[in-house]
Amino acid sequence: MMQIYAIPACIQNYIWILEDEQPNKVWVVDPGDGKLVQDWLNTQNKELAGILITHHHWDHVDGIEDLVSADTVVYGPGKNALPYTNHPLFHGDSLNINGILFNTLELPGHTQNHIAYLSEAKDGQPPMLFCGDILFSAGCGRLKDGTAEQLFTSLQHIKSLPDDTAIYCGHEYTLANLQFALCVEPSNRDAKAHQQHCEILRSQNKMTLPSTLKLEKLINPFLRSDQPEIMAQCKKHFHLNPKNALECFAALRKWKDNFV
Repeated sequence: MMQIYAIPACIQNYIWILEDEQPNKVWVVDPGDGKLVQDWLNTQNKELAGILITHHHWDHVDGIEDLVSADTVVYGPGKNALPYTNHPLFHGDSLNINGILFNTLELPGHTQNHIAYLSEAKDGQPPMLFCGDILFSAGCGRLKDGTAEQLFTSLQHIKSLPDDTAIYCGHEYTLANLQFALCVEPSNRDAKAHQQHCEILRSQNKMTLPSTLKLEKLINPFLRSDQPEIMAQCKKHFHLNPKNALECFAALRKWKDNFV
């Protein structure tokens, strides 16, 4: 079974570390800080097998230059590929890590060229989704150079994955996201219970991640924009009645941008 580690970094980021089948080799997802990764490699007596990039923002890529050598494998979005990407990926492309097949999902919205890495279930380990900033626990990424329709479509794609998919997102934003989730859906008991659970975890300096898709479908308003209470709250906030889940989603994203 693949072991997953995390390095806290940058803007409440997690740099995910995936154990390779070769002894002492690991893959790194979105290394925004090269020094932190190198320190971890040295402390754990590990070597870098390769790098997986989800998108181009600095807090996900700034450490790459400090880590790579001439023969380092770097996977990343094929559209507008970054200079260090020597293995560009497009939707449906696959790669093998530790004997586990990962498929590439193109998921625009946060950025135009955002991808995620979805593993196939194997040997009792459920699917794993390394989704960068497209989906957070109880939230989703801002619209940087993508559109609300793109982001909505990308999240609907994720929503269609198996419920037991483990969600490895790029930031520890869960508690802040849950505050918003309970503002737009105050009667959501699952979100309230998870908020209490996460408050305990964070008070113990523990991660709230990974999440699961099953949980996110219960607590994440951006996957629940078809719910009557959320639509009603959007109508109350904007004095406009969303006609459908997409319009409600776009309103939620705009609301969250200015939520305090």
